[in-house]
Amino acid sequence: MNFSPLSLTLARRAAAALAIIVLAAFVIAVDQAGAASTGTLNVSVSGVPAKPKKAKRSITVRVIDLRSGALVQADASKRANVKLKLAPGAYVVAVRSIDFPGKAVEGTSGIAVVKAGRKTKKKLRAKPLKKAKKKASKKARVSADIPASYFAPASETADKIVAGVDPAIRIRGLDGYPDGLSIDSVLLTPLTKGCPNDNPKLRFVEIARRAELKQEIDHGDDPRFDQATKIKKGRWWKERQMVRGTGIAENGRLTVQLSFVDLATGEVLSSSIAEGAVADFIDVIDAAANSLLEKICGSKVDVTFTGSGSYKRDEVSSDGDNEDHVSANYNWSITYRNVSLSLDDGTMTFASVSQMEGSWTTDGRFGVAGPGSYHCSAPLKSYSGEFATTTLARFGGNAKLTINPYFHAQGDIGNTTCSGLPGPPYASFTTWGHAPANQAVVEFPVADLSAGPLTFTVAPTTILAPDCSDLVGGYESPCTQTSTWSGKVTVSRAQP
Repeated sequence: MNFSPLSLTLARRAAAALAIIVLAAFVIAVDQAGAASTGTLNVSVSGVPAKPKKAKRSITVRVIDLRSGALVQADASKRANVKLKLAPGAYVVAVRSIDFPGKAVEGTSGIAVVKAGRKTKKKLRAKPLKKAKKKASKKARVSADIPASYFAPASETADKIVAGVDPAIRIRGLDGYPDGLSIDSVLLTPLTKGCPNDNPKLRFVEIARRAELKQEIDHGDDPRFDQATKIKKGRWWKERQMVRGTGIAENGRLTVQLSFVDLATGEVLSSSIAEGAVADFIDVIDAAANSLLEKICGSKVDVTFTGSGSYKRDEVSSDGDNEDHVSANYNWSITYRNVSLSLDDGTMTFASVSQMEGSWTTDGRFGVAGPGSYHCSAPLKSYSGEFATTTLARFGGNAKLTINPYFHAQGDIGNTTCSGLPGPPYASFTTWGHAPANQAVVEFPVADLSAGPLTFTVAPTTILAPDCSDLVGGYESPCTQTSTWSGKVTVSRAQP
């Protein structure tokens, strides 16, 4: 029977040092918001080569709950040696270091038993990343050949999305990696963040090291092993979905494509793609993973656009015809609820709440031989909301919203407050919310929403034509107009 050095050491010391450990009494806090108490696990890693002078280095650390096979943590680290705060339990730690350009090494610890309030030390030796197997079967791509007796009934995880990341996802074409660079560990760092408010419940299980985890559990069958620390079989969570994908580096550019596949039906539930410079390969991988995560979670936001504006128009009649001097002040507030950030570019969302108010005045002359000067002053009549839209565009982890507030405001054409006229004027103030000057464009990293609402100050994207040629209604020449406004856009996570 073959034992890893760390496991054999644990077995030899079991009778003396670990005889009083009762693993069944440990609280595994994988699914809890926080444990009542924690222990410290210090992992020292050897075998990581010196980083090439001009290389970029990525180190990922995966902490696996040996009881369930689930990933408790998957983080990027600045150094291979790590100090972890964990709930009491039995864990295995996997570390991978990638240099670009350069080489990749990885290693896995033996069982690390963590006790509340205690420090546990573990050593891990990293070795060169294994080469890709040629003509690997689909079964090998999904997981090691583990007997069904190692897995828990599906009913134990019925309320969760239980997924894995295909170890065969590789980037081809990178210098220094002729067999391709496996990126499952890099993908897991953003993916294991899960969904906002843990809704839906998304959990990832370890796939790449599953054969080694099985070996650690099987060591408990040896009579020399302390049976009090033995891991009970039949508790591993079984993945029902899998993240699969491809990566290709060509001509200095990197493209990463991912898909989220249902293993029972083969249906692609979600997909993402990210592109960027090869030198920024970690950022490109993160962008693809974050985009996929948002789609799995069904990421949605509420967007509120508020603003205020003023308008002036002066007409000078050279032939004695109509003449108007219009001014208006107004403000609006429009809210778009449940705007999906996980859909394709061009997706349009209509406003759910919209309002506008303000006042309008005009002084002028009506008709060639008309009754002379007139004056109108009244609140604006507002027609708002039905066609207010925001349109989404995406690139990797960024979202861009183009917000057309749409409102229609006009003066008192009912002539209830005009003087000097027998009937309403034929020229009045009109503004349209979907005009370019009223449009707002905001762009932001979706990940920033996790810290709370984002607020943007926005301004017009274009200036109205000074000769009034862009007016919806009629006007008299010569004519000048000005329009100024300021606005604010607030983007926040939609409430479940």
